[in-house]
Amino acid sequence: MSVEQPGSDQQTTKKISYIGHEGLAKKEKANSVVYPVVRGAIQDYDGMGPIWEQVLFKELGAYKSQFQVLLAENPIIKKQDRPRLSEIFFEKLFADSVSIMNGACLSLFSTGKTKGLVVEIGEGACHTVPIFEGFALQHASITNDIAGQDITNLLIDGLVAQGMKISKKMTENGRDIKEKMCSVPMDYAMAVRMCCSCNRLRLMIL
Repeated sequence: MSVEQPGSDQQTTKKISYIGHEGLAKKEKANSVVYPVVRGAIQDYDGMGPIWEQVLFKELGAYKSQFQVLLAENPIIKKQDRPRLSEIFFEKLFADSVSIMNGACLSLFSTGKTKGLVVEIGEGACHTVPIFEGFALQHASITNDIAGQDITNLLIDGLVAQGMKISKKMTENGRDIKEKMCSVPMDYAMAVRMCCSCNRLRLMIL
């Protein structure tokens, strides 16, 4: 995300970039908003550069040419994206070494297993990846574009449908509302009956 502010004279402007939570806080003042990752896939590598720099050098305090990187790739990454990732980390971020591995495999390895089914539910996409002997079976992997952001949007639409006035700022906090106030019932039918019979609480079934 970037915000243009006046420079030293009236004819010039300077471009300031804000990343992460700081960017969300200044979104209303931004001339342009950039989301480099769409549906779990990197669409703008130039936009990802400042994010990686922020994470590596400011958040983690890494020193250039003195750090190693393990990148967890998603199941839908294209083969031509791997050399591009390596080029960015070696030539622009000056990593000492780079390893790119399937994120689902890494999740399964963390449990001490090499065979299983991994379900990854993120903000932009959901992946179901079967793994055998430590290798992801790409031909059997399934990707669904319904994910966390869609649930957030559905929540906001439901609140609007009930007559609530949702401001732009509150819309940006929709994810926070979802994470703190929403739940997944073990028995969906019972949750619906509770919603219909409850007079004191207003429940929304998504």
